[in-house]
Amino acid sequence: MDFTSYPTDPEAVAQRRMPGDLQSSQTKLVYYYLRVTDCETVGDLSAELDMKRMTLYDVLDTLDEKGLVRREGERYRTA
Repeated sequence: MDFTSYPTDPEAVAQRRMPGDLQSSQTKLVYYYLRVTDCETVGDLSAELDMKRMTLYDVLDTLDEKGLVRREGERYRTA
């Protein structure tokens, strides 16, 4: 997904929007970061976002329950 230009196609605009049911700023940050990077481990996320691993596991569980991310081995990516 290209984040350097603004799309004009309505479907492309909808794809770039943050899901409205994400309340926590940490959850939004992790979701957006995974959208931009495509796939990361908890260790990578912890180092890049300066978040504790336990916090990340909670955030990733929330995102997984909402169907927004999926786990592939040790990596997480947006669904």
